Amino acid sequence: RASYVSGFRSVNLEALRPMGQAPCHGRRAPGLPDQPNLKRSSTLTGQNYQVRCAERLVKQSDEVPVKMVVFDFDETLTLTTFMSDDGNYAEDSYEVTTKINFESPWVDDRTEKLRELLADLRGCFQHKRTLAVLTRNDNKAGVQGVVNLLKVARLDSFFSVIWTMPWSPQLPNGAYRTGQEWKLFNPPMNRVKDDKVQVLKCVAASIGDWFPPAASHMQDFPQLMDLSIANIVLVDDDHQNFSSADGSKILRYCKVPRYDAQFHDFGMLPDIGGLGAHSDYDFEALRSFVDTPWDFQEEFKAKCYETTKSGGEDEQLPVKLVVFALDEVLTLATFMPEVEEFRTDASWEPTGDRVDKWRYFDLNQYNFESPWVQGRRLYKLRSMLRELRRPSQDERRILAVAAQRDGGAIEVLNLLKVGKLDQYFSAIWTFPASSVGPNGVYRADGAWQAFEPPSRQMNPHMTDLINNVLENTADWMPQLAGGGDENLADILPLKPENVVLVENEQIAERTHTVDGHVLPLRLCRVAQYDEPYRACGILHNMGGLGAHTDEDYATLVKFCAEPWQFPCKGAIEKVASEPDFGVVFEQAVQRVPTIRRMREQQRRREPDEGGSGSPLDAEDDMVACRRSQRTSCGAP
Repeated sequence: RASYVSGFRSVNLEALRPMGQAPCHGRRAPGLPDQPNLKRSSTLTGQNYQVRCAERLVKQSDEVPVKMVVFDFDETLTLTTFMSDDGNYAEDSYEVTTKINFESPWVDDRTEKLRELLADLRGCFQHKRTLAVLTRNDNKAGVQGVVNLLKVARLDSFFSVIWTMPWSPQLPNGAYRTGQEWKLFNPPMNRVKDDKVQVLKCVAASIGDWFPPAASHMQDFPQLMDLSIANIVLVDDDHQNFSSADGSKILRYCKVPRYDAQFHDFGMLPDIGGLGAHSDYDFEALRSFVDTPWDFQEEFKAKCYETTKSGGEDEQLPVKLVVFALDEVLTLATFMPEVEEFRTDASWEPTGDRVDKWRYFDLNQYNFESPWVQGRRLYKLRSMLRELRRPSQDERRILAVAAQRDGGAIEVLNLLKVGKLDQYFSAIWTFPASSVGPNGVYRADGAWQAFEPPSRQMNPHMTDLINNVLENTADWMPQLAGGGDENLADILPLKPENVVLVENEQIAERTHTVDGHVLPLRLCRVAQYDEPYRACGILHNMGGLGAHTDEDYATLVKFCAEPWQFPCKGAIEKVASEPDFGVVFEQAVQRVPTIRRMREQQRRREPDEGGSGSPLDAEDDMVACRRSQRTSCGAP
């Protein structure tokens, strides 16, 4: 086992940087912390486990169909990839090899769900699509190793062609399926820039060179006629594969999240992924996206909607409480000073010109100000919060912050003080319950006081927190019992329809508690995106209300005034179970002694999706057609 661990960890795992903590590459503005990396203080990783699908077509009126779906392999089809040195596997190792590559510790039967998804995407009869894999997997066996691992999991039959990159002169760089057999060939990978966007543009321009059956029998592949880049969906875990250095872009993409996690018996692994690894939501989202991609326009703006059905007796209940997330909602990305006083003293005030090694100017720049819009975002946030809190002389609302993080509530309060945003909020809560400091602060008569809300008695999810606030409001707002300017008793009683939750788009889809209780909340979803950010390089899952458009502020104000004017939108159920896996580490070594984790040395790999090189089996045809009749729950 020790020698296996040594071979497995061919990369220094300790040196790998967690997701979101991008290097500064030596570009630090004056006054930034004197340290090699800007350390992003992110929300707990549970919210970043869902895919993001988007279309970038300019002409939204053109409903261009999807003809080809191209998958990355490593950390997209697999959660993380373990392969034998020669790419071969004995039959008695199939089960454990499938488990450590494709099965998830967080959901049941992921491999079977992948098969169902691929059958649905491949389509049937006159609505067939071609599935392909485009990957940077560098196993010694090359493309044959990828084919073999897909065969082990019984996934290969859904794909028509597989391409590997970069070009290798020693091995074939492609394989296509004819009937039940795979044939190796050399696509013109050596004539294309080592870039997935450029490869797929060439695929669209000359499909016969990249899929030989189409060159000789195009009549058998009507879905590939007049193929363009707009007809292709790329499913990948690396956002850099959706854009090229020359400005070219993949027009339809599905971004699979990456994260660090305890994986089976292998301990903490960095940068793992996997479509549907944490939730069946991923499969439903990708199905809907491939069917109607024009419903998933890439728009970096907030979207507000009710989750109640129109016509109910509570349809026009006024908004009394607006709850904001902190990370990627009030902030674009969160950076926290790490001094003890900032984290533990609720009476702290921003005196002088800096805290820790951060100048206040830089702390505001990195947390709150946007490089994509004109004007100061903090000024606009303050104006919006002021209007939300006091829409009129006779009306008032309560504003609160609920932050899913483990640092306690006081550091959230003090960060808001630096941006002069704290004055608009009545309470700040953090969850899950933290031992670092108090998990709540509330404002009474202009002063902030620490307290302990009942965070330990609830499931650690935003919807469960809101439900607990509704049921035990006084425990979350101690000032309800007091007097003065923070006497909030007039907001009682609270119903779910009285609450607006402003969250990032990854987590705001879920409107039920962990126990299954559905809350008819009013939701504002803040767009998330991956972008180069100031001196930090690429940051994943950034956000920020108003980060890309000033329309966000007016939209939220209007929504809180008349939420019934925003149509009800169905949300896809996303309940994950946690099956009990036995010991897989030892099984893997015993069955496949040379097995090791494959890691990309440059950029991430994409899988190829197949399924149209030969006629579909009749049974698969009928299964795919039956599934295609299901109705969508609405675009996620």
